[in-house]
Amino acid sequence: MKTRFFALSILVLSAYSCMKGLPEWTVDELYFQKIEGTSKVLYKYDAWGGRDSNANGFIILDSTDNFKIDLSKELPFYILSEIPKSSNIEGIIHDCYDSCGESYYKTNPIYRPMKTENSINNGINVITRTFQYRGYSEKDHALERYVFERFNETSDSLFFYNLNDVESLNGIHLNELKVKKRRSLSNGK
Repeated sequence: MKTRFFALSILVLSAYSCMKGLPEWTVDELYFQKIEGTSKVLYKYDAWGGRDSNANGFIILDSTDNFKIDLSKELPFYILSEIPKSSNIEGIIHDCYDSCGESYYKTNPIYRPMKTENSINNGINVITRTFQYRGYSEKDHALERYVFERFNETSDSLFFYNLNDVESLNGIHLNELKVKKRRSLSNGK
């Protein structure tokens, strides 16, 4: 009888905790960028909830809305590949395609997207390109992600200072990184 009462008590407590609703999220990182030509804002976030739940990614909201984590509205990628525009937002994910685990070095890296998918989110076309994990990680060291202390802009370059790679296992530190600006030509001009 005591065992049955104990099991029933555990079941009731579990059901009660589930009925309390969605977990409270503690937002550790929150970045936003206005999408030019629209009233929309692109947010990048990282948050933690009850029972070690982690939510991170991108979400599009109207600029009049307060930021709120809604997993059903999360964009399907985890890295932006272009500056967001009113017409579309492009992002990247990767998948194994037989290049994970023990087979990593047995496969040939493929540097082009393996799949491209289009969807609509808040009236904006979302383009998601899926790359082979090995090809993506080896091409231009794509799995490195840097945070920096400050930057300076000149008419032809951007200078980043005190950079740390926060993505790689053995991340490196750079005192300075210079990126040369370039003009994009369109219509053959």
